[in-house]
Amino acid sequence: GELLRKSDLLNPVCARRGQVIWVTCMSGGLSVKLAVNALENGRLGDSIRVQNRASNKEFSVELTGPKQGMHRLGS
Repeated sequence: GELLRKSDLLNPVCARRGQVIWVTCMSGGLSVKLAVNALENGRLGDSIRVQNRASNKEFSVELTGPKQGMHRLGS
């Protein structure tokens, strides 16, 4: 029911508030992947707040693809 805009194709929405997204957390040569809840909407390249489902801690991730993000420890 919504109009398709050029920006929707060039910079697609990768996460919506409440969705589960997979985040790769990296520190040096170690990486861990975990499921988190998105706390806000975001497009590819955006930094959004997420919440760890196990600990309820909040942190920021950079969206790297549909329902995917990256977090470097210490940032």
